[in-house]
Amino acid sequence: MLSSRQGFSLIEVLVALAMISLASLGLTKLQVSIEQRADFAVNSVVALNLAEQQLEWFGTRGAVSEYSASEVADFALLQSGAELDLYAPYQIRWHLSSVPGWDSNGLQQVQINVSWPQRNGNRQSISILTLLSAQHGYHLSE
Repeated sequence: MLSSRQGFSLIEVLVALAMISLASLGLTKLQVSIEQRADFAVNSVVALNLAEQQLEWFGTRGAVSEYSASEVADFALLQSGAELDLYAPYQIRWHLSSVPGWDSNGLQQVQINVSWPQRNGNRQSISILTLLSAQHGYHLSE
């Protein structure tokens, strides 16, 4: 008695395996991409927090150091600098420059850059750019 049921041929099985393999490679690449984006998001939040802390320190300008538990910024002495080891692997750099049309004690531009290494060895970074005045507060007088 002959059976009317037939199975899959070897070629059909190989084609199905090849299609499953290609699909799994695509999913693997998608997973790596999602993982890289998640790493960037986590590191960006930490780096932004560090940049904001540095900016907050600049915001202490004009405070009276005798009444503060931590060091305060003296606007007249502010200068460019870096903190490369304190928050490893994050590196913080800041650059201050005078704003054209304003006297050197009136207004300064500050750019804070925080960078960190990625898994592949490249460095990623974020930057904040703002203005500081010798006066307290955020409003400039005309």
